[in-house]
Amino acid sequence: MSTDTKPDPQSDENIGGRTRWVGAALLVLTASFILVKTGRDALYFQGRGLFDLPYAYFGITIASVPMAMGTLELMRRLGPRTARLVLPMLAAVALLIYVPFASEGGGVVNTLFFVLVPTVWGVLFSLSWLLAADLFEGRSRVVVAASYARLGASSLLGGVLGAAIARAMSGSIEPKSFVLFGAAGLVLASSIMAAAQGSFLAPTISGKEIRPEARQEPKIGLADYKATLTGPYSSILLAIAWAAALTGVFVEFQFYLAAATSGSDGQTNAGFFANFYLALNGGALFVQLVIMPRLQRWVGVHGSLLALPLVLLGGAVALIFVGGSAGIRSGIRVAEGGIKSSIHRANWEQAYLPLGQARRSTAKIIIDGMGARFGEALAAVLLLVWLRVWVGQNPIVGIDITWVSWTLGLAALTWIFLTRRLGRRLVEQAAADDADAEAFRVAIPLPDT
Repeated sequence: MSTDTKPDPQSDENIGGRTRWVGAALLVLTASFILVKTGRDALYFQGRGLFDLPYAYFGITIASVPMAMGTLELMRRLGPRTARLVLPMLAAVALLIYVPFASEGGGVVNTLFFVLVPTVWGVLFSLSWLLAADLFEGRSRVVVAASYARLGASSLLGGVLGAAIARAMSGSIEPKSFVLFGAAGLVLASSIMAAAQGSFLAPTISGKEIRPEARQEPKIGLADYKATLTGPYSSILLAIAWAAALTGVFVEFQFYLAAATSGSDGQTNAGFFANFYLALNGGALFVQLVIMPRLQRWVGVHGSLLALPLVLLGGAVALIFVGGSAGIRSGIRVAEGGIKSSIHRANWEQAYLPLGQARRSTAKIIIDGMGARFGEALAAVLLLVWLRVWVGQNPIVGIDITWVSWTLGLAALTWIFLTRRLGRRLVEQAAADDADAEAFRVAIPLPDT
């Protein structure tokens, strides 16, 4: 009889180290994101930069398609593991190239950079969360849910760290210098992910452990795109992403409107955005650690996905019937960003788990990296028509934007309806496959994480 007591790498007890490494990568990646966003926003919303914002949203939509397809092709040729390391390094080079050309206001260069930041980081975050999904494959749902909650907290802690650094340095350096710090963070995040992938054995679908470099990654073809766009489960995810993106643009626009009409210079704006991101990520971290475990235990993952659209619906109602003061608009933006980064993000990542490992990477890149951008494009069309036709050369300070509040409310209602459909689909899928019911029933209540 063997006396070997070496822990089984497939056991739930072996998941802690993997969680810590992925959490460290997400912490650094989010900190770099907040630093770059602080510098970008402080520069962009000077003068009439707000009038170029719809073009930036269009650019994000257009750029998301080649970015997603290019990422998928890179994953096909190099494998997701290598792509996960190469892309942050390429992004760091792009940031360094931008810095000498950075200036205040809108314009072509700054608008292109505005487009680059969410497009690139959207892919980088997707690949980082997919690293967690790969390393957690085969573990129990309860343990995976707890690990995802810790990863969400790590990402939020990175947001707090990045905002705190930006706040401390906003009075002494130019906004474009934050971009340099972001580039350094990308290099560090890539190094951490390389260490994580080299340190752990990743389970295959069959359950056998092999070294990451020996793993055969699935090729991505036209059938994968079709399955994502037409599948009964993934198509609902795609529709939710559209509604969420549309809602997010209108929330964000109202916040940027307040910043653009404040009359502050670049360094003052850097301090303003740093304070905002510090409050947003600090509040989100509190929600993640204190509220989310109880909410997830009470209503499960699917129920938790309703938290963000319900809050935004309430915010839209407040804007319509109470008034659209700067304080209310800023509060809605803080609530939207905080809940999205805490409750929503961790549960949204778990909503991809029922797709299975073979289709998960493709679906996530298509939905998060490309599909959601079309919701932003629709919002950009509405904003562009309003700014160019209705506002024109008139001063934007004090202008009535009630229509934005109504649109925000309708988008939030659509989002809630689609999320309810997602919950029904999960229950039906679980009932249709009793053998895998526990793996597919994401709507079940989970224990305190």
